[in-house]
Amino acid sequence: MKRILRWLGGFAGLLLVGALGSGLWEKVLSPLLSIASSALVSTISRFSRSYSDATYALAAQGSPTSAGLFADCLIVFASMIAVMFVTTPTLKRTFARVKELTERSSKARFILELNALLFMAALATVMVSLAKLTVAEDVGGRTLQSMEILRPVIGEQYYIRFRADFYSMKTERDFLALKKLIDEQAQRYKTSVPIDDRL
Repeated sequence: MKRILRWLGGFAGLLLVGALGSGLWEKVLSPLLSIASSALVSTISRFSRSYSDATYALAAQGSPTSAGLFADCLIVFASMIAVMFVTTPTLKRTFARVKELTERSSKARFILELNALLFMAALATVMVSLAKLTVAEDVGGRTLQSMEILRPVIGEQYYIRFRADFYSMKTERDFLALKKLIDEQAQRYKTSVPIDDRL
């Protein structure tokens, strides 16, 4: 009976933690991720036109849930690693052993530093890719939403043209040309649309 109660308590605790984590993600982490991603992509795009073009191309072809799914997986993975590190004495002993070896051998220290550098490079790559996915999803969502808002007033001909232009986007120039057309129609019909040229 005690075992059953323990399992039920653990399951209830798991549901509570999941609900709290979901609310935290929706209200705090997701907006912060969006702001940080926008800032990172904007900074990189100032130095790399190809990166900017790739972001707009991804907006035209990426799935609308790819960024959220990738972010969720990354957060779950990081949380699991953090829990393992805090709660597993064996892992702590392993790190202590590695530290002991690096203090004795310069070769071991070099290998550890090289692995740490490779890990940081991989983490940076993941963060840049995540930022690109998040911003591409935001750009794509706002652009498609703008088209849907204008659809009743501009008619199917313009709407189909806008969608064709959107799905054929390859560069930032393509996006800006489409944005100009959408803005012109929004001003003509005095309609507010969420599209903008912010990366």
